[in-house]
Amino acid sequence: MASPIEASLVSKLKTSDSPGIYAIISDYLRPFSDIKSSENEKTLIRTLAKRFVPFINSSLSILPKRIPEISNSNEVLIRELFQVYILCLNCLEAVCSQLDSKPLTMHFLRLRLIRCYESCRRFHEAEAEGFKLLERLHEVKSKGKKILPEIDKGGAVDKDLSSLVVDIVVSLVKCASMASVKDDGYFRRVLHLMDEVRPWLGGLDSNSYEKFHKALAYHLGKCALNFLEKAPFSDKDLVITLCRTALNEYAKSSFKDQLFKIAQKMCSILFTLDENNLLYIMDILDCFACENKVDKGNAGVEFIELVYYCVLKCQTANASFCHTFATYLNKTAEHYKQFMKPLNSILRLYAAGLLLVSCKLKSKLKSGAEGLASSGTTKFECFMGTLLENKKILQSSPPLLGSFHICSRSSCMSSSVEDQQFDGHTCTQSASDCEAVTTYQSFYVEALNFLCLPLAKSVNSERKQLLTEKNDASTMTMLSTVEDAFHALCQFILYSPSFTFEKDDDGFAEKSRTMPCFTLAAFTLSIRTNRKLQESKQLIKHVIASKWIDSDGLKYIINCLFNTALFFYKNKQPEEVFHSVFYLKSSMQ
Repeated sequence: MASPIEASLVSKLKTSDSPGIYAIISDYLRPFSDIKSSENEKTLIRTLAKRFVPFINSSLSILPKRIPEISNSNEVLIRELFQVYILCLNCLEAVCSQLDSKPLTMHFLRLRLIRCYESCRRFHEAEAEGFKLLERLHEVKSKGKKILPEIDKGGAVDKDLSSLVVDIVVSLVKCASMASVKDDGYFRRVLHLMDEVRPWLGGLDSNSYEKFHKALAYHLGKCALNFLEKAPFSDKDLVITLCRTALNEYAKSSFKDQLFKIAQKMCSILFTLDENNLLYIMDILDCFACENKVDKGNAGVEFIELVYYCVLKCQTANASFCHTFATYLNKTAEHYKQFMKPLNSILRLYAAGLLLVSCKLKSKLKSGAEGLASSGTTKFECFMGTLLENKKILQSSPPLLGSFHICSRSSCMSSSVEDQQFDGHTCTQSASDCEAVTTYQSFYVEALNFLCLPLAKSVNSERKQLLTEKNDASTMTMLSTVEDAFHALCQFILYSPSFTFEKDDDGFAEKSRTMPCFTLAAFTLSIRTNRKLQESKQLIKHVIASKWIDSDGLKYIINCLFNTALFFYKNKQPEEVFHSVFYLKSSMQ
C-alpha cells in the first residue's frame, strides 16, 4: 500500500494545474543521487528499488496520458511534467539491475516517452530523444559507421530488438515530416535511415512488418511533401531521390491505392513554385508510371488521371513549361505505342492540346506587351501554325483518331476517320482490345475534348475568313485532321453508351453547351475541305433531334447556318449556299 506521501504525489501528478511539481518529486527522489557515492552500491540499489519502484511505475503510467491532455497554454506545467517523466525513467534505469524485467524494457519505456512528445507535437524533443535512444542501443549492438546498430548477419534475429529499432525510425521519420528545417543534410539523413532500417524490417513477423512499413511509407510521404514546400532546392538529386523513395515505399505498402494521391500532392506543391521547379513534375510522373506498373493491365488509368491533373494545372503555368511538358508527353507516348495504344493516343492528344495552350499563352503575353486587349480566343492561324510545326504528334503512326471505337456488348462503332456512317456494326476487334478500349474510352474523349475545344472556338469565331482563304497542301491536310478530330469527338459524345447523361447532371449541361460548338466547327471545315459533307449533315440532324439540346443551343446553330448561307450568297458561291440552306431547313423540321 502506498505511503501518504506517495499517494499525495500521485494525486498531484493526476490533477495539479500549477507549476512546482517537479521540485517536489525531485526532492522526493533525491536518495537516487547517492548511488554513485555509496560504498555498498548493490545494497542501496536494492533498498531504493523496494522503496521507490511502485511510485515510479505509477508515475510512468500516469504521465503519458496526463501530459497530452494539458492545454498548450500551460507551457511551464508541461515542461515540468516532462522533466518528471525523464527523472522517473532515469531513476528506474538506475535500479533496473535488481528488477525482473526483459533486457529491452527500459528502451521501450523511453520509446513511450518519445510517443508522448509526439502526442504533444513536440517533434524536436521527440527527435532528440530518438537519437539518444539509438545511442543507448549501441551498447547492445555495434554501431559501425551507420546511424542504426548493425544487425547480425546469418544469426538469429531478435524480434524485440528489430521492433524497437524500426519503431524508433518510424518516430524519426515522422518528426522529419513535421520539421521546419530547410537543411539538405537533414533530409539526406532520413534517406540513410530508410536504407539502414530495411534489414531490421526483415526481422519482423508479417503483421509487425505490415504495421511498421505502412507507418514508414506514410510518414516518408509526408516528409517528401514537407521537403518540397521548402523550395528553392540546391540539390536536384535529393529532390528526385526523396520523392522516388517515398513513392516506392507507398507502392510496396498495404495502402498502394494511395499512391495516386501522394503523387498528385507532390505535383500540386510543385505547381505552386517557380518555373525551374516545375521540371520535377516529369520525374514524379516517370516514377509513378514505373511504381504503378502502367504497362500492365488497367494500371494506366491512374497514370492518365495524374497526367490529366497536371495538364489542367499547366493552363495556369507559362508557355515555356506547357511546351516542355507537351514534348515530354509525346516522348512518353512513344514508349507505349507498341503495347499500349490507348495510352499512346491519349498522351499524344494531351501533348497537342498543350501546344495550343502554349500558343494561347504566348498570344496573350504578346498582346499584353503591345498594350492590346485580348479577345479571349486565339487566332486559328496561330493554332494551325503550331500544329503544322508539330504535325508528327497528330499524324504519325499509330493513327491517333482510329485507335478507339464505340462499343457495347453486342456491337461496336469505330471512331476511325474512315467510317462513313454513324450506324453501329459488328465489332471485329478481339475481346481484350475491346476491354482496353472500354477502360480508357472516357479518358480518350476527355483528351480529345481538350484538343478540340480551343480549335472549335477559334474556327467558329473566324468562320468567314476560313471559308474564303486559300491554303497550301500541308495546311489542307492538317485542316482535314482537325475536322476528323471534331467528327470523332461528336461521335463519342452522341453515341457512346459511356456518355449518357440525365437531364439534371453536370454532363448533360456540358453536352448541351459544347456540342453545338463542335458540330458547327465540323460543318465549317467540311465545307472548307470539301469532304465529310454527308457526315456533317447527319451530325447536325442528330444534334438538333437530341433530347439534351436547349433553346439557346438550337438558336445558336440556326443563326450560324443562316449567317453562313447569307455570307456565301453575297459572295456568289451557290453550292456552299445550298449546303448551308439544306442544313438550315433540316434543323427546322
